[in-house]
Amino acid sequence: MDIYITFYSICHSKLIRLNNGFSFGRSKKSGDVDLLFNGNNLETPKLIQDAINKHNPDKIWVSITYNYEAITIYKIVDERWIIGGPLVYWSKGKDNFSDFFPTGPTYVFTSMEEYLGNELSSDFDPYFVDYFTENYNDVVVQYNICLSLRWCYWSKCTFCTYHGLGKDRSWERCNIEKIIESALGCIGGNTYSGQTCTPALTSGLLKRISKANTKHAFLISFMRPDESILDAVRQVDDLTGQEFIIGAEGFAQGIVDELNKGFKVSTLVELTDEIVKRNGGISFSLMFNYTFLTKEMVAEYIETAKKIENIGYKYDRPYLLGTNIEPSIIWQDKYNAEKFGFPSVRVTHPWSKGLYMSRVPEDSDQKMFNDVIFNYIKNSEVLKPW
Repeated sequence: MDIYITFYSICHSKLIRLNNGFSFGRSKKSGDVDLLFNGNNLETPKLIQDAINKHNPDKIWVSITYNYEAITIYKIVDERWIIGGPLVYWSKGKDNFSDFFPTGPTYVFTSMEEYLGNELSSDFDPYFVDYFTENYNDVVVQYNICLSLRWCYWSKCTFCTYHGLGKDRSWERCNIEKIIESALGCIGGNTYSGQTCTPALTSGLLKRISKANTKHAFLISFMRPDESILDAVRQVDDLTGQEFIIGAEGFAQGIVDELNKGFKVSTLVELTDEIVKRNGGISFSLMFNYTFLTKEMVAEYIETAKKIENIGYKYDRPYLLGTNIEPSIIWQDKYNAEKFGFPSVRVTHPWSKGLYMSRVPEDSDQKMFNDVIFNYIKNSEVLKPW
């Protein structure tokens, strides 16, 4: 028999993030066991080991999305383990795991179906619903629908550590409308919200998703503020039930250009208006601890933030907006980290080896500039962090 391990994290009393990796394509046999574990619990490694000792499985399947899941299991992994999921899909290959999982597990760098030699499936298995019905009440469970795995079509940001990776491992499911409507209908006493699980929606995938009925559900997608995406949104009448997470990183064109994000801030503002107008939601990912800010960038940043705030007020839907804050940029090399004359520190954790963080001195103008924009976002009614 085999064990399938799924992690979830309790963000707060009303929100749980579930990293379900086994909703498509697995060949579950009679006697196989699904086990769900709270990744926030310090006792979880022991609980997993106890479950393994109890069942004595032939194989142990696990899907990992975040670093903490890898940290949770790295001391107990052996040759029986088969490790997949987004953190593996978007990795640099087996060598990326040599320091972390040195004891011989198998890695799945593609979809479960391809690994098992099967066709891509459009049948969504809500195997996790009974668990949350029995153990939690009145919560929102956010999970992955995994409609596609496509690497970011831009893939040129100067801080990105994954340039060009995963392009040979791309896939997209058929019957997306059917999948969304069936997956988002998996209600069992709690509210379930799906995440499409692709780094950046293409305009074609956005059009396909928008054909599904999401009026009584909640679907989350990552999106770039490009002209092609803006045009695709304008062709959709209603985005009720959909939220888009945009990695803006900053609200000033100088920041966007320095990071080689490849979009116009004016397009970002237009896209925000078009999405909120259609009753969709937007969250912005923003980074801080910049080492290259100017007074002009700070002024433009706050001006853009005010434009976005006004969009929320204009449509009387400020709750449709929000911000996810990354406290610091993690650069792919020392050159970019120290490009503007500030020292950097190398990230020592094995999972992020070779990456660098810039260090902004407390008494510098850059620290003051960063504080100004950070405090504006933090105190904004519309853009306040999650």
